[in-house]
Amino acid sequence: MIGNLLFLLRHTGRSVWRGGRRTAVAVLCITVGVAAVVALQVAAATVSSALTSNVRASNGGDVAVSSQSSPLTAADLTVFTTLHADGRVSAVSAVARLHATASVSGGTIVPFEVNTVELATYPVAGDPPLVNPQGGSVHALMAHRGDVLVSSVLADQLGVGIGGHVFVNGIGGAGLSATVRGVLAQATLEHSSVMLVSTTDGGALTDAPPEYVSVYLGVPGASAPVAAELRSRFPQASVTTVDEALQSAQQQVHDFREYTLLTGLVTLLVAGVGIFNVMHSVLASRYLEIAMLKAIGYRPRSMFTVLALEAAVIGLAGGVVGTLVGLAVSGGITAAVARAVAIQAPLVIDAGTVALGVALGLGSTVVFALLPIVRAARLRPLSMLRPNSDAAFTSGAGATVLLLVVSALLFALLAGAIVGDLVAGFVLVVAAASLAGVFGGIFAAVTAAGARLRPLHNVTANRAVLAGLVLLTAATAFWLPAVAVAVGLVAIVWTVATVAPRNGRMRIGMATRSLDRRRARTAVTLVALLIGIFSMSLTVTVSIGLRDQLTTALARAGSANLLAVTGISGRDVLIRNAQALPGLQSSLITTVATAAPTAIDGKPLKAAPSDPTADPGETPYRGLNGVSGYDLAGGGAPAGIVARDGRLLSASDARSHNIILPTRFADPPASLHPGSTVTFQGGAGGHPVTMNVVGLYQRAPGYGSRNLVRLYGSDIYGDTSLATALGGGDASTVVTMAVDDASLVHDSVLLQRASPGALVINVNDLTAVVRGILNNLLIVLALIAGLTLLAGLTVVGNGVTLAMIERRQEIAMLKAIGFPPRSVTQMVLLENALAGLLAGAVSVIVVAVGLAALSRWVFTTQVGFSAGIAIAVLVIGALIAMLGAWLGSRRAVRLRPTEVLRNT
Repeated sequence: MIGNLLFLLRHTGRSVWRGGRRTAVAVLCITVGVAAVVALQVAAATVSSALTSNVRASNGGDVAVSSQSSPLTAADLTVFTTLHADGRVSAVSAVARLHATASVSGGTIVPFEVNTVELATYPVAGDPPLVNPQGGSVHALMAHRGDVLVSSVLADQLGVGIGGHVFVNGIGGAGLSATVRGVLAQATLEHSSVMLVSTTDGGALTDAPPEYVSVYLGVPGASAPVAAELRSRFPQASVTTVDEALQSAQQQVHDFREYTLLTGLVTLLVAGVGIFNVMHSVLASRYLEIAMLKAIGYRPRSMFTVLALEAAVIGLAGGVVGTLVGLAVSGGITAAVARAVAIQAPLVIDAGTVALGVALGLGSTVVFALLPIVRAARLRPLSMLRPNSDAAFTSGAGATVLLLVVSALLFALLAGAIVGDLVAGFVLVVAAASLAGVFGGIFAAVTAAGARLRPLHNVTANRAVLAGLVLLTAATAFWLPAVAVAVGLVAIVWTVATVAPRNGRMRIGMATRSLDRRRARTAVTLVALLIGIFSMSLTVTVSIGLRDQLTTALARAGSANLLAVTGISGRDVLIRNAQALPGLQSSLITTVATAAPTAIDGKPLKAAPSDPTADPGETPYRGLNGVSGYDLAGGGAPAGIVARDGRLLSASDARSHNIILPTRFADPPASLHPGSTVTFQGGAGGHPVTMNVVGLYQRAPGYGSRNLVRLYGSDIYGDTSLATALGGGDASTVVTMAVDDASLVHDSVLLQRASPGALVINVNDLTAVVRGILNNLLIVLALIAGLTLLAGLTVVGNGVTLAMIERRQEIAMLKAIGFPPRSVTQMVLLENALAGLLAGAVSVIVVAVGLAALSRWVFTTQVGFSAGIAIAVLVIGALIAMLGAWLGSRRAVRLRPTEVLRNT
């Protein structure tokens, strides 16, 4: 027994070592797949640790009350002081919000929010995490006047670090000369441009009463009863306990982790194609050895054990190497993720991740090698000794299909175990197998057709075919430009094949026939390359398209590109200075009042059930936060909206309490409709104001989902008199202006200097901030998708390497009849360039059609696939295939013909 085991181990080691380049290629494929999963797993674990390690501090206390859209007033804080006096809460800290801007080099104006805190009571749950200095104390860092803390996002936007100075402008204040003393880490996946200042310093930024957006509570006992009472008292606010905050953070982490793991598994699945090819090649090259082993008495079961053990050893080696590589590159991926989501994320590497990588390499190799191993184990020695050895490796179609199904099920179980969701694992495998079958068949058919298609002998017929292709290209250019690029590529290939010199046509013919001789492997390799190209091109295209649309919508919010906000005291000065701007083309004055709703249709608001999985700060009544008033009598009105129920505002609504709202308020719990009434508590202790709903609107097609007024006001629209009655002395004036682009920067700086109590926003600067955030996210998505593309490149290199090993005699004959190594290399590169172009062309068509479907049914906005990106995809596909071919063929083309023929 022990002797047999020792023999088995020695034989396995020698067989793996004798595999040489084939073994190395197999280990490389496994390494790429495992490294992708491990690197993304480390990134997910790091994000999870950053968001869930200290939830109480991230939540701000045992209970956090957030009312971002309808800020609380000083009178509302009596509820919390009463709870504190009764002993139900042990600590209370209220945070007020201010809108602010700061100018940086080049005249760029950066908008952000300022949170003012009372240092005597803040923080409640311990110091928030800081990026720099780590472990710093809020009280120590903000000990002097002008000392502030900034979020990591704002620090990047302002370009400041510890000790940096910046002058902050607020609404109605003289401004604050601030010194950055610390950089706060993000506590969620939201990008927050926030500056933390003391209440004393906040007084230099505004003369308006404080608007409290957050209240943090320390609760000595159970938090749930306190949270329930606060929800009933403030139904417009979001009330979150530590347990609910933990559930929310875990949901964010779960979604991110599942996305990264599924992406890693797709990469491993692509690499699995290479594993299958290698194992098939390895076993096919050892038919004499397998025949001898079976002839001396090895049974199929024993043969299966021997071959499976060899695959396990290769998988174990690939798993170990892949895990080490994944851990090595995880730092870069994690850093990119941390930067994109703006969190403080120290690298988290645990034993489970290491074990996962090794086990994944072992398990995936055995799964993908199952079909070649079973086929080899079932071979009969007599049939293998016959001249046509390929017949010995042929199994029945039913058995092959059954083995493929078993392999797919095993990988689905493996994927489900890793993700923690068997359904997701099965869906992934079924979808991948179905698509691979469809596209594999397409590639096989195109390859076969290309090998048999020849230019016509009649010149006129060749020109007619070319003219047809040109007309088809022109026709598709109008509705799917990307598809036109793929059709145009066919026209170019046909032109080359018909007008090229005889030598060139011969090379193209040899390349297409070579691809056809290895039709099955070519199809499988092209499917793997297609997945990589498709994932990268779709991710980049959608990301760039949505980024451009978001920033364009923000930039074209009407025709306005400059905005200024001030209080009642600075209204006349701001309007006068705005009208005097040199580049001013038009302007619109709006009065904005914020207030909390108290009743709908005469019934007091009721607290809606808490949803721990909802986004932080999201409440059913979010947006019922006051009114933006227009001079309806003077012709002013909100632009870019259409009525969906009821009507829009007109001059007849001047000096009335009529309002229009977005259509989302038609849904429960608000359930508003024309004829409904909404009551708001008047500002500065004023009387309640009841408003009449006359219509529900939505944005007009092609118009930005946000307008500039909504950035600092409300998307509930009414008359100026209504906003003034609601806000009283707390109402703000918003001036939106269309300024000549050539003088926009100059005019924005001039207006800010002339109106020190106003907040001036240059839309181009705001757009640049948004683009910076989206660019960071784009880098992460492209990096993750690039792992799949790398796996596709590995499979191409794998396929070429195996082909070169198996075609050594063919290459020797070519060299023997006079082909120099350079010509052989050129033929190999041409062959794989055609394959890469084919994969790229199919990817272009699939992405173009997929984007058309997504634009219609998912995004509800047009995300196009430009011809430029399509051309780039084709070029990249060809270059990747050629790179893999060059790497795989360098050694084979240098072999001498006599050496090859001697060792055959």
